[in-house]
Amino acid sequence: MDHAIKEAIISQMLQLVAPGTPLREGIDNVLRANTGGLIVV
Repeated sequence: MDHAIKEAIISQMLQLVAPGTPLREGIDNVLRANTGGLIVV
């Protein structure tokens, strides 16, 4: 895979879990609750 394509994919993944995003809020809630959880994307 081309380096530029890898960089673009990594950037997109990081944007999904950036602070303030709904996915990050969900992950933080699971971690705060100490209950574990399965997050399906």
